[in-house]
Amino acid sequence: MNKVVFITGTSSGIGLATAKYFYSKGWNVVATMRNPTQRITELHRIKGITILHLDVCDEVSMKRAILTTIKTYGKIDVLINNAGYGLTGSLDSMTRQKIEESFQTNIIGLIDLTRLIIPYMKEQRYGTIINISSMVGKISSPFYSIYCSTKHAIEGFSECLAFETEPFGIKVKIIEPGFINTDFYRYNMIYKKPYYNKKYEEFAHKIVKSTCKLGNNGSCPLVVAETIYKASNSNSNKLRYTVGSMSKLLIILHFLLPRKLYNWIIIRTLSIT
Repeated sequence: MNKVVFITGTSSGIGLATAKYFYSKGWNVVATMRNPTQRITELHRIKGITILHLDVCDEVSMKRAILTTIKTYGKIDVLINNAGYGLTGSLDSMTRQKIEESFQTNIIGLIDLTRLIIPYMKEQRYGTIINISSMVGKISSPFYSIYCSTKHAIEGFSECLAFETEPFGIKVKIIEPGFINTDFYRYNMIYKKPYYNKKYEEFAHKIVKSTCKLGNNGSCPLVVAETIYKASNSNSNKLRYTVGSMSKLLIILHFLLPRKLYNWIIIRTLSIT
């Protein structure tokens, strides 16, 4: 039987590109999304792809999607945790509710789904868990404190999990995309406007707008899908895969340069973009 990949957040962007790419390689693809009946995508036109409802904030929907997949295919070879959104803006402009929602979607939901699927992989004695982080899981960026926090959490969680699952033949991989040209910057990003003063508000707006511009001019999501596929088929213990526009450069600069110089470069770059 062909291998089975279970992907979250496939309605657009990296998730959509990844589902299509795995299908083109002959895999059985289970593409999950929060609103599969409301947001019709090109995946719906591919008869060989199984589309299921899954909300990473709803454990019942996760269990139902997993059981349907096991009943249909008998296994899950690869789990790709891709669902997420970006909460941006100054910290003091955000409500606790929005912060909790961001963590629930980006990290707690990811952990919950992984927790529910791991028993099946342990029984199989193999499997691969791929968590979609970001270059901001390794670096920092102004007005992205919450989003960066969730991605840093994914990095730490994945690294620890790799220790736990190795005795069962289960590999854990982290994908760290840079600027990728997807709908993320248009539909999956929430900006909370600062209210300190007008000058500060204009500064924050410019920084976030510049980041979105870099994203819209970023790499094609296909390059991320190809990297995810490579990681899924790798027998190595390599944990991190960095891919996409500027990601490797910025991560290197973050670790090599003095903090003050790195901050100046980031602010300067975003201010003139």
